[in-house]
Amino acid sequence: MPKLDTKLHLDMLQNSKKENKFDVNSEVYGLHWGDPETVPPLKYVRDSFLLPYITTSSTVLEIGVGGGRWTRYMLKAKHLYAVDYHVELLEELKLNYNYDNMSFVLNNGYDFPGVLNQSVDFIFSFGTFVHLDVDIIKKYLINIKSILKETSNVVIQYSDMRKPMARALKGSFSENDPDIMKKLVKSCGFEIYEDDDQTLWHSAIIRFGLVSKSMIYVNNLFYKEQPNILLLTYDSCRYDTLKVANTPVLDSFVDIVSAQAPANFTYPSHCAFFCGILPNSSLNQPYINRFNRQLFGISDVGETNVVKKSYLKIQSNSNFVDGLRGAGYQTIGCGAMNWFRQETLTYCFEDYLYTGTDADSQIDFLLANLDPSRKFFGFINFGETHAPFFYKGKKDTCPVDVRARIIKWPPCESPGPVGQANEAFRHQVEAAEFLDSRLARLFSSVPSNTIVVLCADHGECFGEDGYWGHGFNHPKVLEVPLAIFRLDGKLI
Repeated sequence: MPKLDTKLHLDMLQNSKKENKFDVNSEVYGLHWGDPETVPPLKYVRDSFLLPYITTSSTVLEIGVGGGRWTRYMLKAKHLYAVDYHVELLEELKLNYNYDNMSFVLNNGYDFPGVLNQSVDFIFSFGTFVHLDVDIIKKYLINIKSILKETSNVVIQYSDMRKPMARALKGSFSENDPDIMKKLVKSCGFEIYEDDDQTLWHSAIIRFGLVSKSMIYVNNLFYKEQPNILLLTYDSCRYDTLKVANTPVLDSFVDIVSAQAPANFTYPSHCAFFCGILPNSSLNQPYINRFNRQLFGISDVGETNVVKKSYLKIQSNSNFVDGLRGAGYQTIGCGAMNWFRQETLTYCFEDYLYTGTDADSQIDFLLANLDPSRKFFGFINFGETHAPFFYKGKKDTCPVDVRARIIKWPPCESPGPVGQANEAFRHQVEAAEFLDSRLARLFSSVPSNTIVVLCADHGECFGEDGYWGHGFNHPKVLEVPLAIFRLDGKLI
């Protein structure tokens, strides 16, 4: 392994020029190793580990700048520190990028002269730590800790000697791997947010920051300002019910989509919702299909490669709502169905009321208890769309008993109207229309930047294939409506 004072990097620069590996008059040194604009794994690193953290208000620091292969993506930062051990490489960078918002820092191998304590929002290094021995990396980490702001992120590429290509480069690549690196990062007092050992051929990427008791990430960044969230569940509501219902309030914001519920009855579906597993659409679009991009979730549990790209995620050892509460969110909930008498569904709420089926009382409770000085997670489980489809002002009763207990086993569809032709379908449609008439007051009374998730926990069978009600895996039970939108109409 080369020592810190090796001429390896300078020799690579000089040899690249001599061998015309890049046009010294027009190209950036280092692109011959792979251009993040065109090489898919490098493009992924750029889009996932670099660009999301560069803003016009951030202070950014790059370690090991080379000719600016990665630096060019950081130029819009409020201030950019370009750090290198070799003055020749800093001079090479200046040939391409030398702007007023940049400081060029010549270090002693693992320090940051001239960089103030607690001043840096984001640190990035690619192509440097793969060559550094673990003892030097540790010295870097110790010095990194002092210059970071509380809400910072650090992204480092490092050698992964488990991979054949890294072993083939032994002598220039250091003896390192994810187990060693993660243990080192934690021992230096950092919290690991993300570790990717799959994307690159010979190395891995780690993202970490200062340890905090409660960390909320929006677009993979730790922000002090967080979005409000309003989760509304229409209990037992079929997708086709809400699709045909006259819902002018909801329609003014978004079109609903068909999605698959995570479970077939109230309790497990809401347990899943409170962990970020919402109904999932087959459309390949963010948030409505969590495999494209999940809306919110818990860091480091479940399908971690899905959760890590979530719009909003939090550290929690229980569920997402409790994690928000621990991070200072006001959590307010109302439940209509009797499952919401269970503390396992309600312990996460700072303010909670079991109401039975009464949408007006639920909305009253939520609005009366909102603290305008705090961010909130609001939840209402509406019962009007659950049999017997009762709502305030209803003039008739549903003559059909749709409860699963009436199923005759084995199920066999009997003569008579089923599905949308069954009278129960009309009653559920009317209940959905009633709920829509209540949304305007709710939506107009919460902040306009609130993210709304409106869905059902499961659907309902109205005699299809001999099935009634829910609690079993029938397509009409698992198909539910889903809508995700911001009240101000902006994209999430």
